[in-house]
Amino acid sequence: MREVTLRDRDGHRVWATVRDDGALVIQGKLSRQSPWGSEENEYALTVAADDVPKVLAALGGAEGADVLDVLEARGEDVVIGGERAWLRSLGITAEFTSTEE
Repeated sequence: MREVTLRDRDGHRVWATVRDDGALVIQGKLSRQSPWGSEENEYALTVAADDVPKVLAALGGAEGADVLDVLEARGEDVVIGGERAWLRSLGITAEFTSTEE
């Protein structure tokens, strides 16, 4: 499965893949130090295949373009204000899962 990186700096890594059913999965891992020790949080947002064209259009991708190519080029636009908030601004409710360690 192909994977592209949207951000990888300052302990925050975000990447995306497309599942066989066409759903877009944006995953992230945040690692940081706090006064109580190290913290890690992993999360995933799954965008239904029917909503992927909205993501593509919002990023300026041409119809039929590979959403992963466009995300790789414009990933910071998605990550800067939070991936979940960005998707909501498009009217997309993505399935959200998270784990904290």
